[in-house]
Amino acid sequence: RHATFEFAEMVTTHFHKTLGSSASKKMVLGIPMYARDGHTGEAKTMKEVVQTCPGARDGHTDACEGLYFNGMDTIKKKIDLAFSEHLGGVMLWEVGQDMDDPGSLLQGIREHVEKRSVEARLERERKPTKEEIRNKQLQQFKAEL
Repeated sequence: RHATFEFAEMVTTHFHKTLGSSASKKMVLGIPMYARDGHTGEAKTMKEVVQTCPGARDGHTDACEGLYFNGMDTIKKKIDLAFSEHLGGVMLWEVGQDMDDPGSLLQGIREHVEKRSVEARLERERKPTKEEIRNKQLQQFKAEL
C-alpha cells in the first residue's frame, strides 16, 4: 500500500502527542499524485494508472493490478482530516503526475477544498442554539468547580 489514510491518521496522532495540538498549523499531509508499483517500486503517473485500470477513474479504489495510489475517496478523507485536525493543509507530490483531463485529481481536490471551506465559514457564522449555549455554560460551570 502507498501513503494510506490510516498512515496519515497515525502520523497525525503521533505528531499531536509528541509536539502538542498547538503545533498543528505547522503540519501538512502529503497526497501522492502518482502510483507505486507494488512489485517493482516503480512510479507511474495517474494517466498510466487509468490506462491500465480504467476503473481507477471513479476514485473509489486505491489499488489495481499491483499499483497502489490514493483514489479521490482517500484524498477527500485526507483533506477532511487536515480540516478536522486544524493542520496547515495538504501537499501534493507531484502535481505533474496527475491526469490532464477534466477528471483530474487536482480538479477534485479543488472542488472538495472549496466545499469544505464554505462549510467551515458557514459553521463559524452560525449562531449557536439555546441548547448549545446551555451546554457550554454547564461545561464552564463544571470546570470552575
